[in-house]
Amino acid sequence: YYGHPLVHLVGPKLLWLGYRVLLPLLYLRVPHATFWPCLAVTELCTGFYLAWNFEVSHVADTVQFPVAVDSEGRKQLAVSWAESQVVTGVDYAHDSWWNAWWSGALNYQIEHHLFPGISQYHYPAISSIVKATSEEFNVKYTLEPTFWSAWKAHVRLLHSMGRLFPRSDRSPQLAPIRKTTLHVYIERAVRAHGWRPGHMQRVSSGFYTSQAWEWKRK
Repeated sequence: YYGHPLVHLVGPKLLWLGYRVLLPLLYLRVPHATFWPCLAVTELCTGFYLAWNFEVSHVADTVQFPVAVDSEGRKQLAVSWAESQVVTGVDYAHDSWWNAWWSGALNYQIEHHLFPGISQYHYPAISSIVKATSEEFNVKYTLEPTFWSAWKAHVRLLHSMGRLFPRSDRSPQLAPIRKTTLHVYIERAVRAHGWRPGHMQRVSSGFYTSQAWEWKRK
C-alpha cells in the first residue's frame, strides 16, 4: 500500500498534524492561547520564506520554459536534461554571503539542480564553471545581482500573465531567442547597408527589463 497515491498525499499531512499540532497540545500541554499564535507566525514565516525562494528561482520573465515535443511517439524536451536545468533556473547574489546563508544556498539554484548530491558549500566554486560552460555552448544562464532584482523579474512575469486583456502590440507569451540566432537574423537584414554589431547592455528600470544592442554603420 505504500505506493498508493493516497498514502503519499495523506500520509505526510497526518504526520505534520501529529508532530506540529497534536503533540504540543495533547502531550506537552501547551496552552491554546500560546500555541495557535506561535503556530501561525512560524508557518507564515517558513511558508513565505520557502515560497519566495522557489518563486524567484523558477518563475520569472528571464527564464525559458521548454515545451515537450512529439518524438518517436512520446513527448520529450527538445533540449537535454542539463540544459533544461540551466535555462529554467535563476541564480542571484553570488557575491553575497548573507543571501547564501539565509537562503540555504538556494540562490545557487541552477547548481542546486545540476548537482543535488554536492554540498552547498561548493556551489560558489562550481557556479563559475557552470556559467562559463553555459556561455561556451550558448545556453542562457540567468544571474541576477540581488534577491530583489530576481523578485522583480518574478513579479513582472506574474503581471504579464495576469493581464486579462493584453495590449494588441504585445505578445502574451515570452519567446526567448539566443544571441547568436538573433545576430544572424539582424545581420542578414542590415549588413548589406553597412551596419555592424556593437556593444550589448541590459536595461532595467522598475519592472521593465530589456536588452539594448548597439549597431554601428561604417
